[in-house]
Amino acid sequence: MFMKTIIHVIAVISAAAIYMSCSAARHLDSYVNRTINPPDNKISEETIAFHNNLLIVDLHSDALLWERDIFVKSERGHVDFPRMIEGNVAIQAFTIVSILPFMMNNSYNLAWTDSYCCLSFFQGWPAGTLFSFRDRAIYQINKLHDAEIRSGGKFTIIRTKSDLDSYLKRRRTDKSLTAGFIGLEGAYPLEGSAENINAMFEAGVRMLGMTHFADSDMAGSAHGFGKNGLTKKGRELVELMNRKGIIIDLSHASRESIKDILAISTKPVIFSHTGVAGVCNNNRNITDEEILGVAKSGGVIGAAFFSKATCSDNVDGIVNTIEYIVKLAGIDHAALGSDFDGAVSVPVDSARMIYITDALLKRGFTESDIRKIMGENTIRVMREVLP
Repeated sequence: MFMKTIIHVIAVISAAAIYMSCSAARHLDSYVNRTINPPDNKISEETIAFHNNLLIVDLHSDALLWERDIFVKSERGHVDFPRMIEGNVAIQAFTIVSILPFMMNNSYNLAWTDSYCCLSFFQGWPAGTLFSFRDRAIYQINKLHDAEIRSGGKFTIIRTKSDLDSYLKRRRTDKSLTAGFIGLEGAYPLEGSAENINAMFEAGVRMLGMTHFADSDMAGSAHGFGKNGLTKKGRELVELMNRKGIIIDLSHASRESIKDILAISTKPVIFSHTGVAGVCNNNRNITDEEILGVAKSGGVIGAAFFSKATCSDNVDGIVNTIEYIVKLAGIDHAALGSDFDGAVSVPVDSARMIYITDALLKRGFTESDIRKIMGENTIRVMREVLP
């Protein structure tokens, strides 16, 4: 009897601890992934009709990092399937975060200070995710695969050009469909071997950035200590990604890494989410030379939505970034790269993308230009790179 009582007490305490941990994680999600200063201006019927016929693609969301069901509309964060459909978002890149340096900052971070285990624990993730970069990636990837299965064909994970074309054909007559593709934000889940990209490719990964907020075995980070370029393994990885059909993302890479990748990649490369120094000058944002380098490769620059990228907390700041890219590199190289759910505050979530369309129209962009910016440019790159 005594032993049963002890077991019961332990069970109650454990359940309470799990509840409090999950509650803390939900509060953190709500606090760091906010929508601030949302526009509330009246949108014309003409703009609504135009927006609803766009193919909208966003190049960056960390929604899978947070323990909420992306299949269900949430009061937290920025992205889920219902809000994507409401905002007419045709394709969302779901990017996988696998490392969070302690006291993460934009200047100097060390990978060994990783504190991701805390977030993993508080959200009740499997034990393997506490310390394994690979397990963290696979867990998030599987969450998206599970959502695809539960959608009954309403959500598609795009892996190939054929997938892309088939999905877009179906979506012409059914706007309740949406899609996504999987990216890795940093090569850490490869665990030091370029060859491990093969397993990630089989799991569905179709975009990869060499680094996030710390240096990796493949390259130096813009926020790491070394600020070095590609390693030998990193060069091998670039060649493998070019051959397999994986989009190379330069976001968070050091200046030297960016130069190295632009010099050796034979396929278009992108910045999935960034600001530009010409609008907002800080070490998070990219130079004119880097913008032109991506344009020369045939790639796109995804304009991020958060204030560190735009030096603004409203939609006009996002449009300032887009306008700068277009004036410098041409209309074919501007794209959307929100950084939704990346522990940032943004003026619009995926349900409110129409306000970007409206702002672009008011800024004088033509309908043809806006179609390219909102998605067609990114779709072109996908067709050029995907297998």
